[in-house]
Amino acid sequence: MKVNKTTIYVCLFISIISGALMLFVKDNNMMQSISSGIFTGFIASLAISVIGYFNEKAKLIEAMNINIKNLFLNLTVMSKILGTVLPQIHNSVIIPDLPFKNLCGLSQLNLEFIEKMDLGLYSPFFSISGKVSVCKRLQELQKAIYNIKNCSMNLENAVLNYTLQYNNIQIKSAQGMVVTPEETKNLDDLKNLVNISTAKLHEYTTGQAMELGKIAEEFYGCKKKHLYWNDIEAALILQAESIVKGR
Repeated sequence: MKVNKTTIYVCLFISIISGALMLFVKDNNMMQSISSGIFTGFIASLAISVIGYFNEKAKLIEAMNINIKNLFLNLTVMSKILGTVLPQIHNSVIIPDLPFKNLCGLSQLNLEFIEKMDLGLYSPFFSISGKVSVCKRLQELQKAIYNIKNCSMNLENAVLNYTLQYNNIQIKSAQGMVVTPEETKNLDDLKNLVNISTAKLHEYTTGQAMELGKIAEEFYGCKKKHLYWNDIEAALILQAESIVKGR
């Protein structure tokens, strides 16, 4: 959009200048012919640039439309998985049996969805456009999406550390070796870390899903064919619940 918008400004400026020049050189056939050729050429380029601008704008808006819904669905799935797992951690001896390994993959999908929106390419003629506000809010959300990815990786590492300590204790017990109180305490501390990290990530992910819902409400309010976000949101939440139940 930026390239087409710049081209439109340049072509429009040169078309105006060459058009005005045609009026001043009416008595000079050569100059009028040159001016007319320039005017005609840049009018054609202007038309092509305008068509290209609106075509690219439509593609970007459609990409935002698709990936806002995909991102909301994915964040909701993550939130529901974390919400389901959280109460189970305290009573689970073998934490790896819980679906932590899926979280990093889901958080990576979040990044892919927001990157597919190509937010940096959106460049309208008027900065007060409603879509500009949506793009700015999505760019701010992108930072949070990176944080979710990092937190998911940290949680996975915490689960891995717990697993290693748990396996070491199991091996020692199987070999008839004494498990020290320090080793048991370390295992409990690692479990508490997993529990706290899961709770924080659940809260953070849920909060970002809610924020995305507010952005989506603004986005769909800007669309000419008005779609009610509440209806779309309800359908996506049902789909997320179905996905989580089917895991």
